[in-house]
Formats: sequence, structure tokens, C-alpha cells
Amino acid sequence: IVIGSDTLRVINNHLESNRITSSDMKQTSELKNDFSSEKLTGVTKYLSRKMSVAYKVRAQQANEVANVISKSPYKVISCGDYNDVPTSYTYTKDAFRETGRGLGWTYAKSFYRFRIDYIMYDKSFHSANYKRGNLKTSDHYPIQTDLYLSKKDIETADSRADPLKFLEEIWTDPVEDMKLRMDAAKAALPYFNGKA
Repeated sequence: IVIGSDTLRVINNHLESNRITSSDMKQTSELKNDFSSEKLTGVTKYLSRKMSVAYKVRAQQANEVANVISKSPYKVISCGDYNDVPTSYTYTKDAFRETGRGLGWTYAKSFYRFRIDYIMYDKSFHSANYKRGNLKTSDHYPIQTDLYLSKKDIETADSRADPLKFLEEIWTDPVEDMKLRMDAAKAALPYFNGKA
């Protein structure tokens, strides 16, 4: 996304689900009426095994996202369904921690209530007005925040507004779409032929 002379990269994620089914939820809710330490142990072991597979997949996915972010020449906003709680492997700074209130649950079904959806961003941004919506058209609640760049960051970006440098950042970025990279290289040709 181009804002003024600055470019932002937005990454939308949906990392591996824990795949907790209605049957799994039923097992945990049945403990309330028919509790025994054996049943609790059985349900706990079953869910732990099931979730450990998802944790490992998410860890790999989080590494891939982190790699894309670290290689980005632009400021980054990364948001979506991370399917992990704030203390987990994939968690980093997010808008809720900066301006949210309360517990911030984004997933609430039966006994399961977690904050697993995030809006994260480059350190150049500042967040305000984080909100969790009440509209529930999926098993997650929507979240939103206002993000602002500091005036200093905008002025610095404007002072570096060089079309050739901008095009070069695109055609040399291995993460960019190949067609976009080729178009950027073609658009830069007049600068090398002295016609720009």
C-alpha cells in the first residue's frame, strides 16, 4: 500500500488451527456433570496430543511469516487469526496490548475463551482505539484499531522519495510477485537510458 511516498506491506495470516471439534468441546463440557480424575486425565492427554501437532505447524508458519517480515524493505502490518494465545510461540507486540482493554477474547465458544486474533505492526506505528466488535459471523469476533505513523517517519520517507530507488526496491525484492518485479524493472529503464 502506498501512502504519500511511503510504502507499507500488509500481511494477513490464518495460522494452523487447533482443530478443536464439537465432539472435543462436548467431552470437556461433560466433565462438569460427570467428573472423575480418570476422565479429566483422558481428556487432557487427548487434547494435549491434538494441540501439540498444531503448535508445531504454527511454529513453522510463524517462522515463515517472521522471515517475510524481516526481509521486507517496507514498514509492516501483520494481522489475522494466529490461533495462539499471547504467551505462545507466535506472539509478539500487538494493538490490543498498546490500546486494548479487558481480556480481549476474540474466540469464545462454550468453555473456550481466548485472544488468538491480532493486529501487529512495525515499531514506526502507533495504535489507538482498539476495539473488539460484537458482530459474530464466524467463531471469532472482529477486531479493529487505528494505526498512525509518527510525523517524523512520514517526513523521513518524503525526503527519500526517489522513483528509481523505489523501483529498485521492488525489482530486487524476492518476496514480490515476479510480474510486479518485471514491471518495476521495465519502468526503471528510462532512468538508465537518460530519458527520465
